[in-house]
Amino acid sequence: MDKKKKNIIIIIIVLIVLTAGIFTGIRYYNGVKEYAYQTKIYYEDNFADEQDNNIKLINSDISDNKLKLAPGEKAKFEINFKNDGALAANDFKITVKIPDHLKFTEDVQTEYEYVSDKENNLVEFNIGKLESGGTGQIKISFEAAFPLINGLFIESPKVKFDYYKESKFLNLKTNLTKDIPSINQKIIISSKPDFTTSVIKLSTLENIKDKDGNLKVNKNDVIDLFVFVFNSGNMNAKNVNIKIKNLEKFKLTQSSDEIEIKDGQININVPEIQTSGNKTLKFSIVANEDIENDYVLNPQLIINYENEQIIKEADLKAKVELFPNFSKTKISLSDNNGGDTYSGDVLNVNAVITNNGDISAKNVSVSLILPDIIKTYSGESNWHFDEIKPGSSVNINTQLQVSDNVSKDTVTSIKMLIKADNLENDFTASSNSIKIYYSKPFAGSSIPIVCLHGIEPFAAGRWETSNEDFDYLCGTLKASGYQTITLNDLRNYIAFGKALPEKPIILTSDDGYQSIYINAFPILKKYGYKMTVFLIDGYIGNSEADRRLNDFDKNEKAVVTRPMLIWPEILAMANYGIEFGSHGVTHSYLNKMSLESAKNELMQSKADIEAHLKRPCIFFSWPHDGVTGELISLLPQLGYGGAVRYNGGVLDINNINLYNLPRVPITNDIKANEYAALLRLQ
Repeated sequence: MDKKKKNIIIIIIVLIVLTAGIFTGIRYYNGVKEYAYQTKIYYEDNFADEQDNNIKLINSDISDNKLKLAPGEKAKFEINFKNDGALAANDFKITVKIPDHLKFTEDVQTEYEYVSDKENNLVEFNIGKLESGGTGQIKISFEAAFPLINGLFIESPKVKFDYYKESKFLNLKTNLTKDIPSINQKIIISSKPDFTTSVIKLSTLENIKDKDGNLKVNKNDVIDLFVFVFNSGNMNAKNVNIKIKNLEKFKLTQSSDEIEIKDGQININVPEIQTSGNKTLKFSIVANEDIENDYVLNPQLIINYENEQIIKEADLKAKVELFPNFSKTKISLSDNNGGDTYSGDVLNVNAVITNNGDISAKNVSVSLILPDIIKTYSGESNWHFDEIKPGSSVNINTQLQVSDNVSKDTVTSIKMLIKADNLENDFTASSNSIKIYYSKPFAGSSIPIVCLHGIEPFAAGRWETSNEDFDYLCGTLKASGYQTITLNDLRNYIAFGKALPEKPIILTSDDGYQSIYINAFPILKKYGYKMTVFLIDGYIGNSEADRRLNDFDKNEKAVVTRPMLIWPEILAMANYGIEFGSHGVTHSYLNKMSLESAKNELMQSKADIEAHLKRPCIFFSWPHDGVTGELISLLPQLGYGGAVRYNGGVLDINNINLYNLPRVPITNDIKANEYAALLRLQ
């Protein structure tokens, strides 16, 4: 091979080597460049642009980047994301950390699946693979807790992106986390208590309203106040002051440590009333004594809290109406003659009309309401008064008469109707009841007055009568149609024309033996009979301990020693209707002592009997029948209305002297079957 060919071959080889070197260099350069690029895009931040990747509030009422949020209201957020990197974000997840005082409401607008971790206050969205340039958006809401303090600042939710990137060129795979910066927006809690639904109510037992819709209240009516303080707001209220005003004219029916009326109001301090919590009060009041007529109670509820004040008016007003009142009016009805009441008797009416109300009664009319068997007699039955002031009384006295048509024993009373212009309701007062006895009119000319002494189971001595004989006497009288009357009934017949039964008889007993209470009294009650008992006042004891014996007759052979009555026994019989008269103090012969001594006996015994029995002592029984005209003349001067002798026979009604009435003695030596003839029974 020549040299020329050899050089050509060398040149070709050199060119080939140079060309290979150039290609190798170019290839190397490109490889280095690709590596640098792949490295760059692998390590760059896929979500660096905050304009594309952020969380922001989207509520419509944001002002100056501030959202005022009330407890229970929602804060609405928008999460935006965009993969600004060259590589895909694989297994892309967005985690939202819920701030304190907010709670997840499941109010989400997104196409992505999510899970809520309530225990850790997290919400995680699974985006999946987000290619380069891929975008997305999530709308999520959180509700403010309830209650919250006003002005509380709440942080924005914290958002974190988790994903991984992979480079096959670099043969790398890396898990990445990106914290999305907080927004430049503030959430401020706007909350307050709310007591606008609180109420104050009035009620009474009857809840009667007047024409104006006010509760009608009398002075002594109890008014119940019901106070319901309710916090319907979204914030607990601290240091709440509850005040009920306009109670100046009222007082509590029952005081307590918690509630008192001072300066016309009730003040109660409550440390805290939580939202949806309440303070309930119920108390009762009555008007003060100085309350005026037509006073209107309009209580006001005032609630002070957090520099706020709520004023609530009561649902109703109460109007106090004062009235006259005649409930303490008293009417007394009594027989003008005393004793039992029969046809034709005159009745005394005494009424004390008392206004125990709160104001004067105006234009007062008073009228009697009479039963059929009572009629007017003398005096008025209707009265008129222009005014009866509170606390004052008016006395009314008049007389009525029992009519003649009484056909049976009747218990009756009268009524008094009181009207006034300003009386709430007409008032009717009732008198005491009286018994009106039926009897045929007395048309006879004689009345037996029986004179007895002791009544014993077995009579001993001339002056006693056995229980058996006394029962026989009463039974005979009853069978013969006789009715017992008292000596005062007889006096009223003579003096006033008092009606007497068809067959009257008077039973009397002298001295005042205990046997009258023990033995005679039960027999009298058995037959419905009465008796007049003449007491030797000096021998009547006050109790069993000082019961006396009949020592006044210790020298009389025909008298057996017997115990005397005591005042409790006498009072029991008097309450039944037994009449008591005087038989002196010592049972002495008044006609054998000085006139002054006799006068003292008459005066002392009468006064003592009246003091014990609280009723008049009208009749006297002459001891030992020792009577003179001079003694008789003393009786009316000393207040006596009559007197009886020991004997004298059956009383002749046409020839009567009330101060020297005869009697028919019944003694142990008279047989029971002789009583009828002795007394001239018909």
